[in-house]
Amino acid sequence: MTDAWARSISPADAAVALRSYPRRWRALLARAEDEDQPEGVLRREPPDGGPSVLGHLGATVGALTEAGGDLRVEGAPGDDVDALDRVATALAAAVDGVDADAWARPTSGGGTLLDVVRRAVVAGSEHLRDAERTFDQVVGRPAGA
Repeated sequence: MTDAWARSISPADAAVALRSYPRRWRALLARAEDEDQPEGVLRREPPDGGPSVLGHLGATVGALTEAGGDLRVEGAPGDDVDALDRVATALAAAVDGVDADAWARPTSGGGTLLDVVRRAVVAGSEHLRDAERTFDQVVGRPAGA
């Protein structure tokens, strides 16, 4: 993702993207159901040693939960797609409820409230894209190969 793309994300765009993540993740995880060992495919790291599909899912939940702190959204216990659904839905609702003049408010982590939301959307998008790439790399390969 480019910085220009991140800067172009409006609050409305962010809410739409956040609401799309659970559906998009479920679609990716469903692809593993066609494999002999679906859970193994989702836990398998790619040859480059990066995170597994489930590792990226957990990182997505973490990024959205962290962003939710600045919007007073409670964290989502767990690192599965249900946790992602809870935190993404709550975060999108919080985004919808922010007054227009509050987006420029500074946050404890640096930057504005809008910056926090944009970073969460970008992290979610990047982890999903990387998880799709990881899935393509590990599907059909034996563990450790």
